[in-house]
Amino acid sequence: MSSSKPKIPSLFKGAGVSFCQKAIAKLEKGGLVSIRWDSENKYDKNALEILNSEGGRCGFVPRKFKLEDGSEIELNQLIKKKLEKLQKKYDFVVSEIYQWDGPTGFEIRFDKKTLKNQDS
Repeated sequence: MSSSKPKIPSLFKGAGVSFCQKAIAKLEKGGLVSIRWDSENKYDKNALEILNSEGGRCGFVPRKFKLEDGSEIELNQLIKKKLEKLQKKYDFVVSEIYQWDGPTGFEIRFDKKTLKNQDS
């Protein structure tokens, strides 16, 4: 039986987006977002905000994430533990924007930084 640690998926949908429509409207497919710990979140000590380029909250990294094998991981907890390392190694890119009567959700992917954009 393998006791391997769960891997962080490189693609996921933002959570808690229903109250963030103005910030989501400023996202562009292929644009960058940032992720930061929401230390004042009274509902989740591991809450990670997803912010647009102007610092507007677009949503959160989902707490739970279902893997292809059907198992579930605590995604925000895994990312929080490695956030500093991930920020140095990857760009957080808007992969998709979903729309129903305006922007209502988005998908983020981790793109490995190139030498050209590693200092940003």
